[in-house]
Amino acid sequence: MALRLLGVPWDQTSVGVKGARLAPEAVRRELASCFPYDPVRGRAASFFRGRDLSLGEEIRDLLREVARAVEQEEHRDPEAPLLLLGGDQGVTYAALSALHHRYPDLAVVALDGSLDLDD
Repeated sequence: MALRLLGVPWDQTSVGVKGARLAPEAVRRELASCFPYDPVRGRAASFFRGRDLSLGEEIRDLLREVARAVEQEEHRDPEAPLLLLGGDQGVTYAALSALHHRYPDLAVVALDGSLDLDD
């Protein structure tokens, strides 16, 4: 089964350590090193497909663009799981707002190493 990856190179609203904007490229690079070859097909593996968004500087642009991209991906292939790479909590809100009509009971599990808490 293929997974869809939607990269969101965004960390404008992060407090403290920046770097989430670099995650999509870094994750794709590591995934490519894990699954470099498909022996059944005799070619490079392509378990993961997707794209990275090109975002402006404003949070409202981010929310609109992420929601639009998630809706497009959902229409394109609703059966393949969609993973968001990078971004901050605003990315999660935008993505879920785009899916709420189809999955009204959708829940979120957020894994964040620092939760952007700085003392």
